[in-house]
Amino acid sequence: MNFNLVSPTTNGNEYTVRFNEPITIDADSQIYMNFAQLERENLVQLSEDQTITINIQSKHVYPRVYPEDPTLENDPFYARADSGLNVATIKKDTYTYGKLAEAIANALSSIFYNKEPPQRSNLESYTSRDAANLVLNRDNDIVVGVVLGGGSTDYRYALRPITEDTTNLFGASIVDGEFSKSSATAGTPAYDCYTLSNEHYHHLQMKCDSKAIANNLIQMTTNQAFNDQVGKLTMGLYSNYYAADLGGNFSRTTGASAPKLDAAGNLNAFLSVEITPGATGEVILRLSKSAQGSIEDWTNINQEITEMEEIVRIPVSDSRVLNNQLGVPLSFAFQTYIRSDDLSLRENPNMYFRIFTRVGGDGSVDKQTVWYDSVVDDRYIPHSFLVATSGLDYDSARRVNSQIPFNVIMSATIQGEGFDATQMRIFNKVKPTPSPEPVPQVGNEVQSLFTQYTLSFSDELGKVLGGFTTGNLYPNICVADIGEQFVADMSGLWKRKSYSIYLENLPINNYKNTELTRNAGFTKAILANIPVPFGKDSELISGEGTTDNGSIVAVYQPYNPIYSDMKNNVIQTNQFNVKIVDMSDETPAVDITKSTINFTIRSPK
Repeated sequence: MNFNLVSPTTNGNEYTVRFNEPITIDADSQIYMNFAQLERENLVQLSEDQTITINIQSKHVYPRVYPEDPTLENDPFYARADSGLNVATIKKDTYTYGKLAEAIANALSSIFYNKEPPQRSNLESYTSRDAANLVLNRDNDIVVGVVLGGGSTDYRYALRPITEDTTNLFGASIVDGEFSKSSATAGTPAYDCYTLSNEHYHHLQMKCDSKAIANNLIQMTTNQAFNDQVGKLTMGLYSNYYAADLGGNFSRTTGASAPKLDAAGNLNAFLSVEITPGATGEVILRLSKSAQGSIEDWTNINQEITEMEEIVRIPVSDSRVLNNQLGVPLSFAFQTYIRSDDLSLRENPNMYFRIFTRVGGDGSVDKQTVWYDSVVDDRYIPHSFLVATSGLDYDSARRVNSQIPFNVIMSATIQGEGFDATQMRIFNKVKPTPSPEPVPQVGNEVQSLFTQYTLSFSDELGKVLGGFTTGNLYPNICVADIGEQFVADMSGLWKRKSYSIYLENLPINNYKNTELTRNAGFTKAILANIPVPFGKDSELISGEGTTDNGSIVAVYQPYNPIYSDMKNNVIQTNQFNVKIVDMSDETPAVDITKSTINFTIRSPK
């Protein structure tokens, strides 16, 4: 006798099929399955609340210790091991891939900033990847990771106008983003004025060529048409913490005094960009030197600048710079960056830099517009500049804060000349206040950056994503850098599932165990075991062009049917009770929404 049992349309894992006439099963009959057709919605089912945890070691955090208490390592989640603030919850539910991606993104973002309930970390310049960017080229793929952007204020790649530090300026000002020399030019023009930016530059990021708006840019334009510019202009990277004295008895640019120059009359800065006027004008990049040598040799930030070392001269006649349009102002973009092609530099990054034509439009960076990239000459600001390897103990708030050091310094030699439309990607070192009011501060709080982390997932979510802990991941990236984040196939869990089919009202005595009871096997009325039916040869039967919707059907037909001797007396019945379970743990296969079971009972006669 052959039987074909079709489940209801909403429950394919546990059902009863009744017949209008009695069925007689002869004594000592055999039973075997011919085929099974299983159908499931293309969904992820989480039976319990799941968690995602971000793990960050203090050695990967900047600053490394707290300004208020340099004896304590900086824990961006409040230095409380039991705070739980690095853990977020994903509610149990049935998810499409897109909805699960969104839930994961929202959960991970809530670790950094969450309004309801009020919760915050010391890492509010970070967030999760946008849910819209999570599902990738394969329909089932998800990317989980941390990127720059987010928080109570929109930090996401925002370029903000540069404003002046009212403590550190002399003979110059910034009004509505325009810097200019306000003091009169006396005698031979010289760099006798300066303004330091009130904002700190967001220096720690990998470069992104696809969208320059995603970069940590400093952008500005000369406030004169190039033909009209008379004097020299300089912008560079300096530090208000350095200016305020980190120790050591040497001269620095600080307060309401003229800036310090080297013997050649160049403005002292850690790194500078000078623009000289006229048709023979040049863009000149310099790096500082000290008694320790070139800046690459510095073991800490606290060095007396003795010379500005020229590293490259770029003539404005270069087609990339002004494109022979001397009658317009010169616009440019500048940035420091971490090399993404050298794994050894990701934990302890050196800062390379480049200068290129100011971007506009969609923000993409045409490599043909790059004037200079320091990686070509292997010139950089070393990691030891940020985290001293010798000679500077981080025993004060000022010294600790110097690990996120940079302000922009600007100067000009002719009154009225300077830079217009100055803006940059800032790092807000003052913790913003969200609404509603946040949980009480615990002291020792400081906005921080970090360079490396891992993610951990609870059991069920880890099975969905194909792993319970990621490898090392890197947050200071371009959003397009998928290789720096965790990529998973969300269909992997159910593609790896195997099933057991029971006919519970028949005397089938087959044996099995579960993954948790290796030494405690048992008998069950097992008609057949079906290994990974959705792993291959499954088919999407609905859902136009995407596996985020619709149903998946798989047909399993054993190559060699397995015959089971029932050793029964004569049986009369008019129904069969079907139950399908997860082969590994015996849990009901609730993911099976529809099934068809075809089997044969063979009489010994």
